[in-house]
Amino acid sequence: MTSRARRICVANNKGGVGKSTTAINLAAVLALRGKRVLLVDFDPAGGASIFLGLAEEVREEHKPLYTVVELLTGKPFVPHRYELAPGLDLLPANTRLSHYAQELDRDPRGHFRLAEALEPLASDYDYIICDSAPTLGILMIGAIIACPEVVVPVQLDIGTLPMTMEFNSFVVSLKQTAQPALRVLGVLPTFNEGRAKTPQAMLGALKGLFQGRLFTTSISRLRAIGDAHGHGRPIVLAQPDNRGALEYTAFTEEVIRRA
Repeated sequence: MTSRARRICVANNKGGVGKSTTAINLAAVLALRGKRVLLVDFDPAGGASIFLGLAEEVREEHKPLYTVVELLTGKPFVPHRYELAPGLDLLPANTRLSHYAQELDRDPRGHFRLAEALEPLASDYDYIICDSAPTLGILMIGAIIACPEVVVPVQLDIGTLPMTMEFNSFVVSLKQTAQPALRVLGVLPTFNEGRAKTPQAMLGALKGLFQGRLFTTSISRLRAIGDAHGHGRPIVLAQPDNRGALEYTAFTEEVIRRA
């Protein structure tokens, strides 16, 4: 029997919480474990694509880039091979996706288009990881329907709690109306500052809200993670012994166990 890719979406309706960072490191660790991984960038900002070294390509400075828009419009699948982690393919995004989102909005089945486009690829990979746009709109809906196991990175700042609660309600509604297979795989605390009062209070609030779905691992606020992005690499490849790399590796192990 042909195996089917496990489909995971990294999503939050607030930007700046480590969403793209989580997606690229999760994908890279899985590839390092010998898995075949497709990372789908479904955010017009192209953060995951840029963090994997495609800044110039995302801006299309030299030639047009094959992106998720090309896949959605039926062009033959041409992923970007990420050479630093054999087994990891990237389907990039850029600002053209924001324009195409308007067409998806007009299509009665627009929220299913990504799922339909990825379906023929599901037997070619062990994991499909999708980095979604940070807005409660057609792109996030499409990403979650296509990849219904949801990882929610949440910055440990009390100000993020109302939006996290809003996102949780959105997920509950989407499960009832469009994707019965949807489940929150887990909530990943990010930008942790150890024993500082606010992060600890936020951890307590998240435990109450999400109970057993909170990942044991949290990701520290570390400059090294951002520095790795500047060199087009996930921290797990740029500095594998760094605390951030070890945390993302531990987080990935939790994801694997929660299958």
